[in-house]
Amino acid sequence: MQTIQLLTKAGLLVDALSAGPNTHSELAKQLNEPRSSIYRITSSLEEVGYVNITSSGLLGLGVNILHLGESAVDALLNRTLLREKLGWLRDQLGMTAFFCTLQDDRIISLDWQEGADIDLIYLAPGRTLPSQKGAVSHVLQGKDLRKGWSIDHGELTVGVSSLAVAVKNANGDVLGAVAVAGLSASVESKIDTIRDTLKETACAIANMPPAKTQEFDPSRIKEPNSPSVITKAATLMDVLRTEGPTNSARLAEVLGEPISSVYRMLHTLTAIGWVEQDGKRGSYRVGLAMLTLAESQLRHMDLRKIAALTMRKIHALTGETTFLCVRHGIRAVCIERVDGDRVNSRVLQLGTSLPLHVGAAPRALLAFEGRRAWETYATNLGFEGHNWSKGPSRAELFQHLDEDRDKGFCLVDNEITPGIAAVGAPIYNHRGEVVASLSMSGLRDGILSDTADYSAVELILQGSAEISQALGATIEHNGGNQKLPQVTPLSIVV
Repeated sequence: MQTIQLLTKAGLLVDALSAGPNTHSELAKQLNEPRSSIYRITSSLEEVGYVNITSSGLLGLGVNILHLGESAVDALLNRTLLREKLGWLRDQLGMTAFFCTLQDDRIISLDWQEGADIDLIYLAPGRTLPSQKGAVSHVLQGKDLRKGWSIDHGELTVGVSSLAVAVKNANGDVLGAVAVAGLSASVESKIDTIRDTLKETACAIANMPPAKTQEFDPSRIKEPNSPSVITKAATLMDVLRTEGPTNSARLAEVLGEPISSVYRMLHTLTAIGWVEQDGKRGSYRVGLAMLTLAESQLRHMDLRKIAALTMRKIHALTGETTFLCVRHGIRAVCIERVDGDRVNSRVLQLGTSLPLHVGAAPRALLAFEGRRAWETYATNLGFEGHNWSKGPSRAELFQHLDEDRDKGFCLVDNEITPGIAAVGAPIYNHRGEVVASLSMSGLRDGILSDTADYSAVELILQGSAEISQALGATIEHNGGNQKLPQVTPLSIVV
């Protein structure tokens, strides 16, 4: 197989895996390739982090796809600041906020912040929206292009309306559209308020500084196990991810390849959508196809399944109760737990919840979100009728959260159940956002003792880091060296 054909096949294989994890045999059938070729391609893709092997032995997309999806947005707008603006917009209006751009006559969602009322999956990052229907299409290329804002009344989904405002730079060029969507009754009852808030957000987005870039460090190039055009292509993608839009001469310099070879590689990568021409002095950037692949990967990620094996490892070593919690409003909900062997806590049963400031797992969700989230939580807690005179005051709570952040974990003793202690740590996603928490509880002697065969704190920190890395997070190791034991994966337990 010629090298360029190999790269094309790699693109087809990655596209096939966007539909969900699969086997080598099924991929060979789908791509009409010998299994030996599939094994060769997947081996190279696994080496560069584009493919991984799941706990059940299937092939799935690797976490580097998630990072490239983020970089595709950064090449157009500052992704971090865009998420902040969309988060503010959602909080102001209580609806799903999203931003779309027009690329080659396609309307693509670059990012969103989901509202609490309904799931609008068709607005997820990487999704393509209809070009002739919906407020975004009308404001970007339709009847409301000149007006600068538009509203649709259930054009995309019955009972759901959206309102969009164009985002223009100082030269008057349209960068995209910022919009909100929600139940029609909610949107249509406050059109003026929504439009004014969107205009304010559009102005803020238009004035955002570009995403920060840095020079690619050639020492990051690792010697591959076997020479492959896939490995070289992954290095090229890593340069674009690090430096932003880059010209072919710079890419040839970093890769140490003739510029003719780099052009052939860029041509193929452009054809499969991994790279796009930037239009600025012949530069190239990470393609939005990577954002679509990343969205597909996130859709197939199951947090409970990813965390379950780590939780069982901790339980096998300690015999203590372990918990996995996620945030829902002002409470932490237990979505998975492994019961203790000796003492089985009745607190946080599967599906039950606690306030975010009570207990190790809930507090880990709140402490590592940052001061702004604390202020919002404390305010919302007041709205729910919380009496700050009972228990820690607002100032004391913030002091506890500061201490948790400094330590990197939350440790509580006798807080909920006398004689029971617990330790919790945050779990991060590929964006560095807190998405869950991992915790362990048991008798005080087992959790707090320095003489036990294990360190509860160290195990929870290692476990949360392990889960975070599986979700694509970049984790700084805390220096611990204790290994978690290998146990039978849940997928093959009867």
